[in-house]
Amino acid sequence: MAAKDAEMPAQRALSDDIQEIANHLANLRRDLEALTGQIKRTGDHQLERMQDTAGEALKAVEDAVRQNPISALGIALGLGSWSASCSAAEVRASSAARQEHLPRLRILYYASKTTLKNESRTRLIGSSGKA
Repeated sequence: MAAKDAEMPAQRALSDDIQEIANHLANLRRDLEALTGQIKRTGDHQLERMQDTAGEALKAVEDAVRQNPISALGIALGLGSWSASCSAAEVRASSAARQEHLPRLRILYYASKTTLKNESRTRLIGSSGKA
């Protein structure tokens, strides 16, 4: 009985500690929910601002094109040719890289082709030997 009496205060202290931890977790959960809500509201506000800014920029571009259609056409052609030249440079660079790796690819191709032929012959010989 004396041992049980000695364990009672320790169990109560442990129970109190567990209850305190549970309270802290509940507080953390509420704080986290409040923070999540605040972040969502801030994100929604920022999204609205970005959409408004993009709409204003689009309107400004449309107005500029309507006021100066020839200049807008020249700019569009210039950007198009610049984009095409960048793409052509990328194609040339990747073509040069392919040419550099082509001998290695040929070696791998022929090695795999030879391996497949050998495996096919082995299968044919094996199957005809069993028959």
